Amino acid sequence: MSSKFINTVKRFIDQKSLLNKDSHVLVALSGGADSVCLLLLLAKLQYKVTAVHCNFRLRGEESLRDENFVRDLCLKNGIKLYVRSFDTHQYAVQNKISIEMAARDLRYAYFEQLRNEIGADAIAVAHHRDDSVETFIMNAVRGTGIRGLGSIQPRNGYVIRPFLCVSHDEILCELQDYGQQYVTDSTNYETVYTRNKVRLDIVPLLRSLNSSASENIFTTIMNMQETLKIYNSFIEEMKRKCVSEENDACIVSMTQIRACISPVSVLYEILSEKGFNRNQVCEMLDITDSGRTFISSRDDTDNHVNIALIDRNRIIIRRKSSDDFEIVGLSDYPNIKVSVVDVSDVEINSNPRFAYIDEDKVKGHLFVRKVEPGDKFRPFGMKGFKLVNDLLTDMKVDVFQKQQQLILCDEQSVVWVVGRRSSEDYRIDSSTRKVLVLESLI
Repeated sequence: MSSKFINTVKRFIDQKSLLNKDSHVLVALSGGADSVCLLLLLAKLQYKVTAVHCNFRLRGEESLRDENFVRDLCLKNGIKLYVRSFDTHQYAVQNKISIEMAARDLRYAYFEQLRNEIGADAIAVAHHRDDSVETFIMNAVRGTGIRGLGSIQPRNGYVIRPFLCVSHDEILCELQDYGQQYVTDSTNYETVYTRNKVRLDIVPLLRSLNSSASENIFTTIMNMQETLKIYNSFIEEMKRKCVSEENDACIVSMTQIRACISPVSVLYEILSEKGFNRNQVCEMLDITDSGRTFISSRDDTDNHVNIALIDRNRIIIRRKSSDDFEIVGLSDYPNIKVSVVDVSDVEINSNPRFAYIDEDKVKGHLFVRKVEPGDKFRPFGMKGFKLVNDLLTDMKVDVFQKQQQLILCDEQSVVWVVGRRSSEDYRIDSSTRKVLVLESLI
C-alpha cells in the first residue's frame, strides 16, 4: 500500500484518538474491498488484529463463497478469525423487523460479545467517506437535525471507523496496486435498497453538477461534527438546569425549558432518550393545562416504555414497570375488533361497545392500556376536557371497575374510553375518508 494512503489513515486515527499503538482491534471482515483493505492496513500499522466474519445465510452459494474467502485470507496472513452463522430470516420474523435491521442487530451484538470475550479495545468497521456522504443525503431527504447532518461518527462507543477519511475509489486503487483480491456482494447493485439508489443514481447526478460534490458534502459533514460538539455541550448544561430526579420519576422544569434559547431542541434532546418523538415534544410545549399524558412512541435506551404527565409547569416521566398498567399495541390486543371502511359505508351502532374514529386524525400507533390518574380527553359531544376518572365517576363506575378500565390512545391523546365514550377530537366529520370501526369484545 502507498505510504500516502497509510499516512492519511494513520493521521485520522491519531486525530480522532481511535486507537493507541498497542491497541487490540477486532476487525469486521465481510470479504469486500473495504473490509479487506482495512484489515491489511491495520495489520501493516502493527496493531494487534483479530478478524470476525458473519454469515447471514441470505445469498446462498455467494454467502459460502465469502466465508471461504475470508478464511483463506486470514490463514494466509496469520490473522486469527472468528466466524458466526445466523438464521437472519427467522430473527427478522420473530422480531418483526426488516432483514437489513436484523442483520445489523445480529452482527453488532456478536461483535460486542466477542470484543468482551477476547479483550479487544475496539471494533473496527470499514465505513468510508462515500458511506458518510450517502448517509448525509439519506438523512437530509428524510428530515433530520444536527445529529443526522453530522452523518457517521468516527467513534460510537467501542465501534471505530478509521476509513472515514478515504473514498471507496481510493481503497480500490490501493488494493489493485497491492495485488489483493476481494469479493463483491451482488446486492450492492440492486436499486431496491435506498442506499444503493443514492450510491448508484443520486451521487453520480450530484457529481455531474459539481465534480467535487462528494468532497464538498464531506467537508460539510466535518463542519457539522465540530458544531455538534458545541451543541452537545450546551444541551448537557441545559439538562443540569432543567432535569431533576424525584423518587422513581424524572422531572423536567417547563419554566427552565421555556427560558432556553431553543426550548424545542432542549426538550427534544431530553425526551428523545426516553423514547418520545419530536411531534410529541412540540405538542407538550403547546399545552398550558395539566393532566395530559403521553406514551413514548418507542422504547428508551434500556428497552422500556415511558409515560410523560403534564403537571402544571413540569413534566413527570416514569417508566412502565411490571406491576404498572399494561400497554399493548392495538394490533396485538385480542379483545378489540378493528375494521377500516369508507365513510360512505359506515353503519352506526349506538351501543357504547362500538366506536367510530376518523383514521386520518390518529397520530402514530394505537395502544391499549389501563386508565392512569391525570388521563384527560374531550368526551364525544363536549367542548371542554374532562378527566377520564371524573367521566367514570359520573357514569357511576365503581372503584374496582375503574382500576380495570381500558383506554385506547394514540401517541398524543386518549382516543376511546373502551366500551364507554370516544373522543370528540377523533369524530367523523365532512372531511373524513376512512373510518376505524372499533368493537369491544369484553
